[in-house]
Amino acid sequence: MVKSIFYKEWLKIRWAFLAMGILFAGVLIYIYASVGHTFRFNEAPGYWYNIIYRGVKYYSFLQYLPLLAGLVIATVQFVPEIQRKRIKLTFHLPVDEYNVLLAMTGIGYVSLLVIFIVSALCFLAAGYVFFPSNIVHSALGTILPWYLLGLSAYSLASYIILEPMWKRRILYILFAVGFGKLFLNAWFYNIYDRVLLIMIVVTLLLSVSVIYSGHRFKKGVYK
Repeated sequence: MVKSIFYKEWLKIRWAFLAMGILFAGVLIYIYASVGHTFRFNEAPGYWYNIIYRGVKYYSFLQYLPLLAGLVIATVQFVPEIQRKRIKLTFHLPVDEYNVLLAMTGIGYVSLLVIFIVSALCFLAAGYVFFPSNIVHSALGTILPWYLLGLSAYSLASYIILEPMWKRRILYILFAVGFGKLFLNAWFYNIYDRVLLIMIVVTLLLSVSVIYSGHRFKKGVYK
């Protein structure tokens, strides 16, 4: 039964997954095409100096992309469930409601992880062509919180969509906006290094938050 849920959810998100994959690929191509163009007209040491000492981030176009991916996948996956009342039928399957919700969010999480991991590996591989390893590793450490934000955005968006009460939804949206800003302080590189482990733990904890709003939806709780 869980395999059937995985397959059903995959059918819902497959086109969004493909679109986000193409968008990530296009942005990475644009980033390194711009880097290559800059290298043709400037000396490499001068460009490296701007990155290391002035905090110039050649990859800034990636900043909001994981956030967008998380929101798109969650919206495509859960909004139709609420609008068409299909989620109620899903909850009446002969499977524990918590397992159903974890299976549903699991496929969304896995799809995002595939996009993020593949794009990060491509980012690294292309980066080594133009930059020393310390610049590339620093860049990866800087974009990792953005990827964590994408996963957190997926979890929070799923939670909010399944929440049955609009008053609570508004409060959760305000919380999500404030929470998301904590991941986007990008005035310099590697500023999250000391709290990166905490951010990972928080992201993992948020991944199961949908259980609570899903339980409220099933029980018809409107308070």
